[in-house]
Amino acid sequence: MPAVAAVAFFAQLLTALLLYNQYRASRYVPIFILSLTYASTSLLLFLYVLTLPHLFSESGLFGAGSQASAWLYFEWHALFVVLVLIYLYFDRFAALELMTPKREAAAMRRITWLVVVATLLAGGVPIWFHDVLPQIVDGTHGTRLWGQVLVPGLLGLYGLALIVLAIETRFRAVAQLTIGMVLIACFFEVLIGNVLASSRFTSGWYLAWVEWIIAAMLFLGVLLYHVYQVVLELATSNRALLRQTRIDELTGLLNRRGFNANLEEQWRHSKRTRRPLSLLLIDVDDFKRFNDRFGHPAGDDALISVAEVLSSFTRDGSDSASRIGGEEFGVVLGETGEAGGLALAERIRRSVEHLRIPQASDAAHTYVTISIGLASTSHDAEFSPADLTMLADQALYTAKASGRNCTRSAADDEVAARRSRLRVVPRRASTDVPGA
Repeated sequence: MPAVAAVAFFAQLLTALLLYNQYRASRYVPIFILSLTYASTSLLLFLYVLTLPHLFSESGLFGAGSQASAWLYFEWHALFVVLVLIYLYFDRFAALELMTPKREAAAMRRITWLVVVATLLAGGVPIWFHDVLPQIVDGTHGTRLWGQVLVPGLLGLYGLALIVLAIETRFRAVAQLTIGMVLIACFFEVLIGNVLASSRFTSGWYLAWVEWIIAAMLFLGVLLYHVYQVVLELATSNRALLRQTRIDELTGLLNRRGFNANLEEQWRHSKRTRRPLSLLLIDVDDFKRFNDRFGHPAGDDALISVAEVLSSFTRDGSDSASRIGGEEFGVVLGETGEAGGLALAERIRRSVEHLRIPQASDAAHTYVTISIGLASTSHDAEFSPADLTMLADQALYTAKASGRNCTRSAADDEVAARRSRLRVVPRRASTDVPGA
């Protein structure tokens, strides 16, 4: 019993908290009343369990007699139905927009004080004045007052609330449908526990508690599902936004931001696993002449064609292709050494040449071509992402100076000679990649 009651208590308390947070977000007064409803009934449920005879003590805690828990049971159920009816009243006025914000605030203050006072009275009177209250239980059995007056009245209240809810709302909203299901579950809980069960602590009485657990957790389950949906939508939106900030709109490849992030990630993986990493920097040859001759729309089409070639040669996960400038591209090759990088670079270069996109007449080649600079990590020197980018850029410069439409590696003698003249050496401290 304490375990079952604890589940119901915390479920109702959490429901009240979630409903209150929804009210703070929406400022919709009926939601605030529902929050009060679950908060007050959770307190009365807590007192009911503490005062139940034979559970924590022979007559119940706080000096309560045998009648206290029975009256708390009735008051806790009755207060729930009354507050649901108040919720429906305010929901109707809110839907019709008949209340001004000033009147709503005043009504909320009055309702809050009313609920607080009603809860304190409902909890305190049965405990401190149980001797003067009418007897409604005799041992574990209910008296005639309980069985013929209070229980039928309670069932009638639940039935009335359900009918009013159906007429007023037609269960148009999820909250209204959930409240209807809670009322039905509570109705059958009272019916099973007090009409079909012969007395307390029988199988029917425990079955009624199962019904109450269902009633207590119904709204919580709906609210948690709603929270899950909101979090899922937020995560999806964040992923979409992140993708937009890292994708080049024209080619669909990664942009410079995405290139930097991916290169950093693959560099860390290479350093951790001691596996090689290669970087290709690619530039479309004589692209300004191409644009001047055929126009920018044709230039965009040419860039898209080159991007499609690059995408076809990248593996999912370890490789990535990026557009990092106007006509400049980058390809990060995870777990690929210099030999593999050179072989792939040559295949990419030949594939672009085989597209046979006509070039301007004053260009170096008849068709659109690319130049490629390659740099690879090695185990005898620790390169940062910025070092790798710088070395690949120098190799690309050498490829351009060598007549274009070719591939050069940072390990080539001519690139190494140029690097020594410029006194460019790998750095060990910085891990920053040049920004866009």
